[in-house]
Amino acid sequence: MKHLKSLIYILIAATLMLSCQTGPKTEEEASVGEPKANLDAEEKKELQEKQAKLGGSYSQLRKLYTEKRFNELLTEASKILSKDEYDLRALSILGLYHMDRREFGAARIFFEKALEKHKNEAGLYNNIGVIFIQEGNLESGLVSFKKAYEIDSANPVTQANLGSIYVKYMDYSEAEPLVADSFSRLSGNTIVANNYAIILRTQGQLEEAEKIYKKSLEKDPRSISTNLNYAILLIEYMKKYQQAQQIVNKIEFLNPTDKYVQAKVRELQRKVSTAK
Repeated sequence: MKHLKSLIYILIAATLMLSCQTGPKTEEEASVGEPKANLDAEEKKELQEKQAKLGGSYSQLRKLYTEKRFNELLTEASKILSKDEYDLRALSILGLYHMDRREFGAARIFFEKALEKHKNEAGLYNNIGVIFIQEGNLESGLVSFKKAYEIDSANPVTQANLGSIYVKYMDYSEAEPLVADSFSRLSGNTIVANNYAIILRTQGQLEEAEKIYKKSLEKDPRSISTNLNYAILLIEYMKKYQQAQQIVNKIEFLNPTDKYVQAKVRELQRKVSTAK
């Protein structure tokens, strides 16, 4: 049982998703985006001046973040924050920027500052929850994810992250509706697929769980967590030792560095050898 909990922890700590809820666009924001192609030179100049006066472009923030043009991103965010130090989008994007760099303390500062004026933004609580998980503070992560879920229970990212915590604690009755709902909309995400397969396994739906692992591995064949969970299903539940041998050999080839994974692979190899 302890091994299973450790395995699931590997999954959620490594691949928890980040959400950045920013609310609907305002009328002013919609009017000051990038210059449209059908504007003449004078109209473009007027629009650009209006954008500069506002202090930055929300659409530009997302574009710069997506394209990893971080120096420009920081400049653009600074323009917006010079006009409103509590701007939700600018603070959120800066928080995500620091999370990408694993600067969790800096990221938390931006998210918590945004919360001072935007207390009902589920994405902020979700992202702070991710930081807690990365720092090894599972209980505080659970509190943050619960708060995010209270605000927006329909958000599949919030459902997936909260469901992941319940799976880690093996509280499958609480996890099942969250994981199932998130899987219906995020089936292509590895962590969601892994958790849903675990839920199906606990319900005795072994063939359905196997289908999910196979489909997930088609998209990401080098995922150590998916391969390991699939091998556990095949060996410990379905007794498909010959098929499992190939998966275990593959994991060894991928050369995992996590000590628990290494120990679990050795255990699975012994079980396969004993069964032959």
